[in-house]
Amino acid sequence: MKKISIGIFFATACQANMEETSLVEQDVEHNTVQIQDVVDAPESQTSSVLSLPNQLQCASSPVHYDYTGVPLVIRFDIQNVYGQAYVSFTMGALHSDISYENIGSAQVQVPVVLSEESIAIEIPAGAATVEGYGAVRQGLLADRVSIHLSPEGNGDYLGILQSFAFFDVPIHCWEPDMPRVFHYNHETGICEDEDGIEGFNPAYPIKVRETGDAHCMDLQDWLLAGAIFSAHPWFSNDSNLVWDLRGARLEGAELYNANLVDSDFSGSDLRGLLFENSRLQGLSDDHTLLPEDCVAIDQEINCQR
Repeated sequence: MKKISIGIFFATACQANMEETSLVEQDVEHNTVQIQDVVDAPESQTSSVLSLPNQLQCASSPVHYDYTGVPLVIRFDIQNVYGQAYVSFTMGALHSDISYENIGSAQVQVPVVLSEESIAIEIPAGAATVEGYGAVRQGLLADRVSIHLSPEGNGDYLGILQSFAFFDVPIHCWEPDMPRVFHYNHETGICEDEDGIEGFNPAYPIKVRETGDAHCMDLQDWLLAGAIFSAHPWFSNDSNLVWDLRGARLEGAELYNANLVDSDFSGSDLRGLLFENSRLQGLSDDHTLLPEDCVAIDQEINCQR
């Protein structure tokens, strides 16, 4: 039986406008007609241009080191204001335990260029309102700045910030209200989604550094050095990282010159964690797997090397 699909329009003699559209399947041999419901166009025929989220929080890799060796980073928020990007910039140390004066800040509202694969924001020189006379004015916004982002899924975006002062800097942006997919189950000691499927949340170094959220993340073979994740450089171990490490895996990770304190290690797999000039202190539970020579007392660990 040969069939073809055609579109027909229903109209009354008193009304010229179209009232309803249906897909009709016609049987050529038997001259019969079957009316089918209208279906959505295939995904390939629909627009897939990205949209700018209501809010993004963003941070960069280190872009500059001050005279003491402390690394500085760029932080900025992006808000969707009637389809345009309202961007607020600051600069500072990797963590807030070191404060800087006269770093400066800036705000600007500019159009957004959206495509199927990226979000682009262009900030012309002199367009931003800058407060202070520090690194933001004299470095970051001394000339045109470009921000390019690509979605990674579940509210995460990776990209590049381009500026005359710092060239191409890796950045990470995330939607702050996006819920986690996997959560630690205190009864079973595993990470699972709402359907009970085991898994780990995506792990991004910049986001973990900024939020302290490593909940149900696979951090195997990560280098957790103070100069990368903290405000203090190189051989100082004054850096205190307060992280949510429930259900995290740190097998083979290396912790140097930084302290994970007041952290939650419930369900963490710390076997094989290499740490030196560092301290582990925080909560544990019956599912926590500890590194060698480290013990838990009353559901708390406090180990130092």
